[in-house]
Amino acid sequence: MALNEALSTSSKAGISTLFVPEHGYNLNISAGNVVPDVINDFKNINTYSLYGSRKWPTNDQLNSLDTLVIDLRDVGVRCFTYATTAALAARAALNEGLKVVICDRINPIGNNTDGPTLNPKYRSFLAYFYTPFIHGQTIGSLLKGLLKQHSMIENLSIIPYQIINYKDQKIFLPPSPSLQNAESIQLYPGLVMLEGTNLSEGRGSSLSFRCVSAPWLKSESLADEANNWPTGVQAEACKVKYSTGQYKGKILPAVKFEPNCLKCDGFSLGIHLLSWIANNQPEFIWTKSKFIPLDNKSFIDESITEENFIIDNLLGDNSLRLAISGKENPINIIDMWRN
Repeated sequence: MALNEALSTSSKAGISTLFVPEHGYNLNISAGNVVPDVINDFKNINTYSLYGSRKWPTNDQLNSLDTLVIDLRDVGVRCFTYATTAALAARAALNEGLKVVICDRINPIGNNTDGPTLNPKYRSFLAYFYTPFIHGQTIGSLLKGLLKQHSMIENLSIIPYQIINYKDQKIFLPPSPSLQNAESIQLYPGLVMLEGTNLSEGRGSSLSFRCVSAPWLKSESLADEANNWPTGVQAEACKVKYSTGQYKGKILPAVKFEPNCLKCDGFSLGIHLLSWIANNQPEFIWTKSKFIPLDNKSFIDESITEENFIIDNLLGDNSLRLAISGKENPINIIDMWRN
């Protein structure tokens, strides 16, 4: 990789500092885990985590730089943290008068939008942009819109992406440890919502973001129902074995999903899944955690005790949970945002 070569030959005239987002430089750190500052691979440059006690560079970390280059692979869903990391880093750099260059990349799920727009009450690191949940933009366009009123906006440059035929080149660049193929990215907009429940999206197994599972899941019944939903996804009951995570070493009933068209509707699949399971399995619950607002500068504050439903934090709004809890038809829930 060009970046690896540049880092290995870094000098004062070249790359001097590396900032690392969630999952780490080598994509070897699981979601939600703190990324350390030190990367042993690169002893001759400064490395700093942007997913630890702070989520943006400090003035001291930036004062030796003249340009910040941002190159991250987003997946088109607001709760995926790379775009927020890019925005916070870009703002910090512009505040210091640095130039910011964004190496833009294509949005892998396209330019359609879907889901609730951000409710300011729920603005956080997971819900940062005032866009629909599925935003239909690239990191470059997101940051250009967010920072358009910044006094140093002329220092922001965006290098447009070039469309490459990845299928012919047989190249797939995973954006995170749990998104290891194109199918998982297509299904991510819906299956990521399972993280706000006591269901598993397969993280820690060979079907990460390609299945739903739980010890109590009625997989056969669910698969039969899922194959009748207008989502462009084929469902199959199966068993899944976990190698890491809370179910490590266990084999659980699951439903595996396979997109059966290029335009599969992963988000709609998630709504139908949550609605059917919430209404048919009494074991289902919405889970809670501490809510850390955006104005908490450390993002790690043990004094915060307020709890929110995780699904509300992921979506940046509580409308989905309230609609499903009220037994609203999933088609009506989807139309609530699309109309």
